[in-house]
Amino acid sequence: MELPILFLKRKLNNRNLTNLAGTLGKVYDDKENFICVSLELPDLDNQTGISCIPTGIYECTRDETGKHQYYKVNGVKDREIVEIHPANKPSELRGCLAFGRKWAVVNSEAYISTSRPTLDNLLKRYPKGFYLVISEELV
Repeated sequence: MELPILFLKRKLNNRNLTNLAGTLGKVYDDKENFICVSLELPDLDNQTGISCIPTGIYECTRDETGKHQYYKVNGVKDREIVEIHPANKPSELRGCLAFGRKWAVVNSEAYISTSRPTLDNLLKRYPKGFYLVISEELV
């Protein structure tokens, strides 16, 4: 069975992609239904551990051996390990992605809520994984 496709649309503003020391996005399914929001580190040219991953298409598979054991993002150029895992703010990420219910700003830092329950629901909905198409859109 082929994996479903999800679309992560990063939000760009007039200044740049790195709003509030993090990169924000929204995730949709292939019928353009809203799934969740995303949070990543700022765009620092794909530097390991301190940057969001480049735009592109990635196979995200169930991760049962990694640190967080949600999803592994496969095929990220010049990176060994990239995961999708629970986190609420950019300082909890090391080049990985976090998904949650909605955005907020807490102490001048980007924040997403209910990350763990969001990922638990995704595991039920996409137990084998999905393809993730990452793009950027101007807001």
